[in-house]
Amino acid sequence: MRVAESKVLEVDQLPGFLLVRVLPRRIFLELADRFREDILRLANESSDPLVLDLSQVSVMNSTALGTLVVLSDAMRKSGRPFYVIRPGKILREVLTRMRLDLLLAIRDDLDAVYAELEGKTG
Repeated sequence: MRVAESKVLEVDQLPGFLLVRVLPRRIFLELADRFREDILRLANESSDPLVLDLSQVSVMNSTALGTLVVLSDAMRKSGRPFYVIRPGKILREVLTRMRLDLLLAIRDDLDAVYAELEGKTG
């Protein structure tokens, strides 16, 4: 397997926060474990707010969904904002049915995140 095929996350440092795009459409089995390891390591290594873009993801297994909860808790404990942006219709429905929308700051786009972060620092 080539490295490019196994890439789970793409990271961009933007002014004021880290934007992390989840690349695979389906997060199951080994990919869920890799997602968990990669995103938690990234959150531990950074001191910036984190924005997780789920626009390319259609479904996640319970390991990946649990990772969102663990990540949210870790970010809250460190005093850093954490946002989930652009989940697709099906994934958003799953998050809502599991009531994860009550734990996660889910936004429709990056502009909403910019506005909230500017409001917190301005």
